[in-house]
Amino acid sequence: MGRPIRLVLSVKKFFCRVPECPRKIFTERLPDLIEVSWRLTKRLREAVQEIGFATCGKGGERLGDKLAMGVSDATVLWSLFLVPLPEVGQVHVVGVDDWSWRRGKRFGSILVNLETHKIVDLLADREAESVRAWLAAHPEVDVVSRDRGGCSIDGATQGAPQATQVADRWHILSNLGDAVEEFLIRAHIRLDDAGAKPEKEHVPDKPLSSFSATPACQRKSQARLATQMETL
Repeated sequence: MGRPIRLVLSVKKFFCRVPECPRKIFTERLPDLIEVSWRLTKRLREAVQEIGFATCGKGGERLGDKLAMGVSDATVLWSLFLVPLPEVGQVHVVGVDDWSWRRGKRFGSILVNLETHKIVDLLADREAESVRAWLAAHPEVDVVSRDRGGCSIDGATQGAPQATQVADRWHILSNLGDAVEEFLIRAHIRLDDAGAKPEKEHVPDKPLSSFSATPACQRKSQARLATQMETL
């Protein structure tokens, strides 16, 4: 009701009389209310974790203040690390790709169970040896979906020789898009312009046609199209 509440718990303490005991004092546990060394009750910790999963550190801090849960962004993020990870279990179709621990600085490998669409592991780097070791520990893998990077190919080949390797969806769509773009460019070059003006009339030069959506893709298409024009 808008009022701060402080819980003061009185627990029993036990003292060990064995001189060799590394822990001299034992305190009564309250597992239904709070975990060891926690400053939040289990109920509040679970609520903070749900906020963290739905938002982020700073966002969770702002939302917590609105809900009368005065926690910092560090507490929100640290609470997420306390969530127990589910068991990996049997993985028959796994996807391997890169992901960034720190954007542009440090990269790792992410492994996803493509049957359940859940992350099963995060590797510290994106080396072929790390991927190989993980796949070797899961001989039940039947299909490996990967990108065209050398580490993924080598890791999958060495770690799961029994598995079938396929390109992931992003690269398939990227390859399809490139093939369609090249076809449209070739078709546009070969088509006669029925409404062309007489040669004596000066027509200003226009940039080569490109069907790409982004400026970077347009520049790439322009360069490829210019090369094709030179060879025709």
